[in-house]
Amino acid sequence: MGNLEEDHGVAKLVYGYLYLMPFSSTCYLCIDCCVILKSKGNLDFYMTFLSIGLHPIEIKWQLCWGVVSSGFIPKMNGVVQAANKNIKKIVKPYKDWHEMLPFSVHGYRTSVCTSTGATPFSLVYGMEAFLPIEVEFPSLRLITDVKLDEAEWVQNRFDQLNLIKEKKMTIICHEKLYQKWMKIEFDLKVCPQSYKAGDLVLKRIILPQSDPKGKWTPNYEGSYVVKKVFSGGAMMLVTMDGEDFPLTVNVDVVKKYFA
Repeated sequence: MGNLEEDHGVAKLVYGYLYLMPFSSTCYLCIDCCVILKSKGNLDFYMTFLSIGLHPIEIKWQLCWGVVSSGFIPKMNGVVQAANKNIKKIVKPYKDWHEMLPFSVHGYRTSVCTSTGATPFSLVYGMEAFLPIEVEFPSLRLITDVKLDEAEWVQNRFDQLNLIKEKKMTIICHEKLYQKWMKIEFDLKVCPQSYKAGDLVLKRIILPQSDPKGKWTPNYEGSYVVKKVFSGGAMMLVTMDGEDFPLTVNVDVVKKYFA
């Protein structure tokens, strides 16, 4: 690879052998591995070809070796992040967390989640996992499974897998009810405020101020008079001198001013 950050005309000179990467202004030499395989007839030579050491090359450009890799893996969804957060909380008190991680993961996957009402293991495999204590002190479920022959156990397992979709639908309904219950509990602690035309309000300062005063910087400015309130939660304000505020503001950035 030759660095062509200073002279882009060189790319035209070697056109057909090198190509220019647009984001780094670097030329790369393209070698078709299929041609090498066709000429030699086997993969062993290609692996041998890759293992040959480098040798000096007489060239006027500055050379550098590198690999063009893909970007970072995008963030995982919120469910996986929440699971990782819970596992991290479990292993945090322990000093040898790498030794306790398998037990923590097993405990999390076999515990009933409040939001779903089921264990993560059962949502994946359609059955509950056997706990170590059930093996040491045989439970009724374990004794029942042991007495089954192989054909009956396989049929029982197929029945569980066939019902897994129905079980997941039940979990979805349970989750919707749980979210509704959480909303009701949250709304009980909310103190709604209603505004009407003529109310005095203070507006929260969002943009950086031109003359900050450190910790003494005010968080609100005003007072303003509510001119009109819209149904979507927006309102128009005017100053105490009757001048219209240039922008429409949301009710989330204002609070009542009791003069």
